[in-house]
Amino acid sequence: MGIWIRSQNKMTLINCKKFEINVENDCYEILANSGRNETYDYIGGYSSKEQAIKVLDMLENCIVEAEDGITYHMFNMPQDDEVVV
Repeated sequence: MGIWIRSQNKMTLINCKKFEINVENDCYEILANSGRNETYDYIGGYSSKEQAIKVLDMLENCIVEAEDGITYHMFNMPQDDEVVV
């Protein structure tokens, strides 16, 4: 089971199994892993830790709904200025 994610730049569509936040040059990057190997793909970046965690919360809510039998969702990574904490 995974969730389809469209990256923030709209260039990548990936069925994701795992997520993590990585800090790189004062940017909180959300990385996703498909579960096929150890490679993580960049799917979005945010200017604060709180914003990145908020987006992970949004992803978690989508995944919980899917596991409850609701039709699978596709999540579009919001832009930095669209995330209000």
